[in-house]
Amino acid sequence: MIPHKKYKEIVELMPILTLDIILKSGDDFVLVKRKREPMKNAFWTPGGRVKKGELLIEAAKRIIQGEIGVNISKFKFVGVYADIFKTSHFGCSTHTVSAVFEAVLPNTKITLDGQSSDWKLSNKLPNRFLNKLLINQRV
Repeated sequence: MIPHKKYKEIVELMPILTLDIILKSGDDFVLVKRKREPMKNAFWTPGGRVKKGELLIEAAKRIIQGEIGVNISKFKFVGVYADIFKTSHFGCSTHTVSAVFEAVLPNTKITLDGQSSDWKLSNKLPNRFLNKLLINQRV
């Protein structure tokens, strides 16, 4: 675990590698309501940062299990989402580069961790996410 002060320095200086997981339930998507910046109080895809030495699929399994309490073993790589947010939970801006995966929710028994205050099924993903998601595109 990176000490809070050191991680704040990293966030201020470097892009952070994260994951976003498009979790499907039928024709809908699972979105969680974030408790902290960036995107505080917004409904967003489950996700989080990748730890050093962690393979992306292992990070996806850990994040989904931790954030919504669901075990998923099969993920499909979708693309890359990169964004710069004016604020983070450290109070400074943050730049994230996120590998985006898709998975199917095996059931609707969701148990949120402390990062989210609510969840919902939505027939669309957040516009900000869709507008910056690169899927097999040349840039």
